[in-house]
Amino acid sequence: MNRKKRWIAVAAALIVVGGAYFLFFRKGEDSAETQQITASVTRGLLVSSVSGTGQVQTADSVDLKPGASDRVVQVAVKEGDTVSKGQLLVRLDSSDVAKAVRDAETNLDNAKLKLAELYEPPTELQMLQKENQLISAQESLEGAEQDLVSAYEDAYNQVSDAFLDLPSVMTGLEDILFGGGITDGQSNIDAYDDLATIVGEDAGKYRDDAQQKSDQARDSFDVSFDAYKSSSRYDSEEDIMALLTQTYDTARDLAEAVKAARNLVDFVQNALTTHDRQSPSAVNSHKSALSGHMGTVNGQVSSLSSRINGIRSAEDRIVSAERTLRERELEMEDLKAGPDEADISAQELTIRQREDDLLDAKTRYADYVIYAPFDGVVAEVGAEVGQDISSGTVAVQLVSDATIAEIQFNEVDVTGIEPGQRADITFDAVTDYTVTGEVVEVDMLGTTSQGVVSFGVTIAFDSDDSRIKPGMSLTANIITSIKENVLTVPNTAIKYQGDSPYVEVVEQGGITRRNVVLGASNDLRTEVASGLEEGEELIVSAATSDSDSFNGGPPGGGFMVPGVGGSMRGLR
Repeated sequence: MNRKKRWIAVAAALIVVGGAYFLFFRKGEDSAETQQITASVTRGLLVSSVSGTGQVQTADSVDLKPGASDRVVQVAVKEGDTVSKGQLLVRLDSSDVAKAVRDAETNLDNAKLKLAELYEPPTELQMLQKENQLISAQESLEGAEQDLVSAYEDAYNQVSDAFLDLPSVMTGLEDILFGGGITDGQSNIDAYDDLATIVGEDAGKYRDDAQQKSDQARDSFDVSFDAYKSSSRYDSEEDIMALLTQTYDTARDLAEAVKAARNLVDFVQNALTTHDRQSPSAVNSHKSALSGHMGTVNGQVSSLSSRINGIRSAEDRIVSAERTLRERELEMEDLKAGPDEADISAQELTIRQREDDLLDAKTRYADYVIYAPFDGVVAEVGAEVGQDISSGTVAVQLVSDATIAEIQFNEVDVTGIEPGQRADITFDAVTDYTVTGEVVEVDMLGTTSQGVVSFGVTIAFDSDDSRIKPGMSLTANIITSIKENVLTVPNTAIKYQGDSPYVEVVEQGGITRRNVVLGASNDLRTEVASGLEEGEELIVSAATSDSDSFNGGPPGGGFMVPGVGGSMRGLR
């Protein structure tokens, strides 16, 4: 009995310990939640650069080459000349790129002018012009509405005119078909059938067609004529349009019936003539009467159709006039309200684009001029006035004892480096000292070492310092592009689906994926050319955090997002 009790106690203790462990650790697991790290879309300066290491060298000689290919128009030095830093050496024909610079400056000025015009209040002339346009639109609508009233009036008049003609046509047709005159005691339609039979011809299909279409015309005529007699020109537009359409259909039915009767008469007369038989005198009278009826009813069909089209055209003009009036009203409201934020943003974007165009044009223009990167002596001149040279041709070889930086770059980084770019240089042996410089030469051919291709880049220092000695190690940071006032996002915010970049935008309804167009980039941030607005929040990373922590629990971990500063925020 005691042993049994001891086993029960042990089991109970295990249950308590196990439950406590489960609750304790489960609570920690349940409290873990994903924290989204976000960052804002910002506008500012984006500087792209590449870095490399090298050594200080003495510039025994430097080959200076133009950045463009064209005709030489000026050679300002000769062999043996002593030149100073910044002195003009060679100039290429830059007339085309100079025009591109002027055009870019003009486009930028125009863009700025348009932005200024957006902020200016409307002038008295602008207000008067908009008011006149609004009045003109109102008058056009009123004119279109009056045209519609006139169109319905004309339509009713046409219906009245039709019922002056159609009754006589209907009666005349029936007299020809169902009256007598060809043979005694027989209707004309039967007589025509018999005349064809006498000469061995079958006029049955013509007789039946004339009979059927005449009956149809009579039914249609009776209905529409009754509708006309009970109508008034003061009826609603819908009723007048219905009467007009009904009368038009009746006129068409009657025209078909007259045509069928004429076909019957023509067939019988031709059959008699073919068999050398004389036609009764009534046949020619019928043909003449049917021709008259045909002209009358066809004229009514045409006139009634014109009235239908006239009403529809008038209705279309009203719709168009209403749209124009609404446009003029909105234009007046916009003019009074002042500049629209979207218009201002669009024009500011245009200005930034024009600024980029001007910077590009000036950069291309600089490629057509060679200046001395440092003091020295001209050792060789490889360019002549009138000569066409390419960007790989050595125009001037300059000899100097100035210090320069010789750096090796891999084949990927060197593609963005070209003469004229600025650089910041630091030295391992001289702390807290930075000298600026300019790229003066980029090797055209690379060298291969252990399967790696590298290209030499020469940088001339802007200033000398006695502490800097040949052979010292250095690090150069070459600025390959500078973009001002552009939208940028952290590189960690950009994701890809295949080759298409996208970001995840935090919105009120949650997180939305949005495709973007990218521009320049550096190690931390990337330009977004389109797809985002300044201030929008983006997901840049996700981390897991525990709201309840405890000592002695299972080990946890975390990570830092590289390149993320104080603008990052956590979103749960």
